[in-house]
Amino acid sequence: MSTNIYKELLQKIEEHCHSLKREMPRLIAVSKYEPVESLRLLYDAGCRDFAESRVQEALFKKAVLPLDIRWHLIGHLQSNKVNKVVGAFSLIHSVHNYELLAQIASKKKNQPVLLQVNTSGEPGKQGLTVAEWEKYTYPEGVLVQGISTIAPATPDTSQIHTCFKRLKEAADKWGLTEISMGMSSDWKIALEEGATFLRIGRYLFNKI
Repeated sequence: MSTNIYKELLQKIEEHCHSLKREMPRLIAVSKYEPVESLRLLYDAGCRDFAESRVQEALFKKAVLPLDIRWHLIGHLQSNKVNKVVGAFSLIHSVHNYELLAQIASKKKNQPVLLQVNTSGEPGKQGLTVAEWEKYTYPEGVLVQGISTIAPATPDTSQIHTCFKRLKEAADKWGLTEISMGMSSDWKIALEEGATFLRIGRYLFNKI
């Protein structure tokens, strides 16, 4: 893995943001399954945000890497892992239902989270729809900072735009500032639709 890739991607994001007349998002390196050595290289290149999906792997990496790293949890969070997760991550991106949100809130640590929204309507995708989330009020003890989504894997960019647009509209409606969307294949569209976090893995680690 070349650290130049990270700097080159930052430059591309900055140029696209400049063309859109918008602020830079935060770039999160999706480092799941990657060895610690690869994370160190990215850290040395300036990266301070890393995302993991397996709790044990994330906690191991957190223990051996610099303390100023901001750790993000992505992917499905099982309820039996909540005790290990709350307080250990800067942000949980994948709170996929109200029961999980309430369980995190019960720890009373004001854990920052994002609500996962299924904006594509795909039955296999985690997350509630906008309408389903609107049935609930946030419990005390958790800090809901924003929302997240994953666009469908499709060459039809109009579908991706629609999914991301729905998420931005929901964030504005709910008064939430953080919008986590956009990965290696669709980050430009995510920027165009208002993403504040980009989750990039394959691009950074030479997987595409």
